[in-house]
Amino acid sequence: MTQTAAIIGGGVIGGGWAARFLLSGWDVNIFDPDPEAERKIDEVL
Repeated sequence: MTQTAAIIGGGVIGGGWAARFLLSGWDVNIFDPDPEAERKIDEVL
């Protein structure tokens, strides 16, 4: 069974948590109103 984490905010802290969950095998959904959020998260991950 795959676990899913929902992260509110894709900044430094949210990106760090996303990376931590991804490295542990979780699926991750990140929600951020910033139009540049996807690009920024891609750079962090």
